[in-house]
Amino acid sequence: MHKKVLVCLPLSDAHRAALEASVPEFEFRFNALDDVHAEDVLWADVVLGNAPVSMLSQNKHIEWFQSNSAGPDPYLKPGVLPEDCVVTNATGAYGLAISEWMLAMWLGIQKDMFLYRDRQNQRKWAPIDRPVRGITGARVLCVGMGDIGSSFARRAHALGAEVVGVRRHAADCPPYCLRVVGTDKLDEELPAADLIALSLPGTPETDHLFNAARLAKCKPGAILLNVGRGTAVDSDALAAAIQNGILYGAALDVTAPEPLPPEHPLWGLETVLITPHISGRFSLPR
Repeated sequence: MHKKVLVCLPLSDAHRAALEASVPEFEFRFNALDDVHAEDVLWADVVLGNAPVSMLSQNKHIEWFQSNSAGPDPYLKPGVLPEDCVVTNATGAYGLAISEWMLAMWLGIQKDMFLYRDRQNQRKWAPIDRPVRGITGARVLCVGMGDIGSSFARRAHALGAEVVGVRRHAADCPPYCLRVVGTDKLDEELPAADLIALSLPGTPETDHLFNAARLAKCKPGAILLNVGRGTAVDSDALAAAIQNGILYGAALDVTAPEPLPPEHPLWGLETVLITPHISGRFSLPR
C-alpha cells in the first residue's frame, strides 16, 4: 500500500537510499529537523523524527509517529496525534552515547578537569587545594536502570566502582551491580553514594524526586548527574545544595525548566556543567 513518509532525521545519503529501497512502494521526503515545514507534515502518513508538535497536531490522518527520543512526552498529550495513531519511541538507541557523556562528565568533575580548564583560560598555574578522589571503589547509585542507566552502570563497574541500581521495584541483580533495590530504599542508599546518576522518565512519580529534603540525605561531597528528565530534580534545591556544600557538583543535560533561565544560579556554579539536552543527539558515528 502506498504511504507518504516524512523523515526528520540527519541521515546520510547511504541511509536514505537504504530506507527507500526497503519499501520502494512508499514515497519519501527528507527534511532536516530545522527545515521542517507545515506542508510536509500535513502531507505525511508516517513521520519519523521529532517534527514540531504544533505542526503534527494539525495532521489528522497520520498513522505512525516514530519519535527520535526515548521519551516522546510532548507528543502524547491529548489532541496532538489522532487516537488511532501508532506511537513508537527510540528506547534502546541512546545507551552507548549517553553513558559515554556521563563518564566524561563524572571523570571531568571528579578530577577537577573543568576547573583546571578555567584556570588555563586565565593563564593561571595554580593547583586546586583539595584531596584527589578516585573512581576505583567509589559508590555509584544508578537511579533508573533502563538502557541508559544499565549502560552507565556497566561502564562504572568496569572502572572499578561499586554500583547499586535503583528501579521502581527491586529486581534481580546483574553481575555489574552490588544490588538492585526499589525506590522505597532510595533514601537508605543515598548517604553512601559518591555519584548519583539519574536516567529517569518524566512521570508523576519522578517529578521532583530529588527535592531539598532528599538532596539533604546525600553524602557530603557527592556528585549528581541527570540525563533523564529535568523534572526529576528541583533546580533551586540543587543549586542550594551545591552552594551549601551538601553536594560537590553536578552535570546536567536536562533541566527544569528547559532551557534553564539565564539568571538561574546553577549557571554560575564552577562545579556545575550544563549541556543543552545533547548527550545522545546523533553523537556517535552512523
